[in-house]
Amino acid sequence: MTAVDAHDLSVEPADLDSVLLEVAKLPWPGARSPELEKLARKLGNRALVEALDRPGPKRLGAIRLLGLL
Repeated sequence: MTAVDAHDLSVEPADLDSVLLEVAKLPWPGARSPELEKLARKLGNRALVEALDRPGPKRLGAIRLLGLL
């Protein structure tokens, strides 16, 4: 997996766009997992809500992660 790695939940703020794009590409709802829930919690509500202003797939990634919280 690329920026969304189930075994490495560390995400630098600069990588947020990459993470959001990767989450948007995942087959949903089948990709929902405890690891993604942990990632969403680590990123936090504030970063994900702010990401709702991003265009296209990044917004979809933020919506999906917020739905896991």
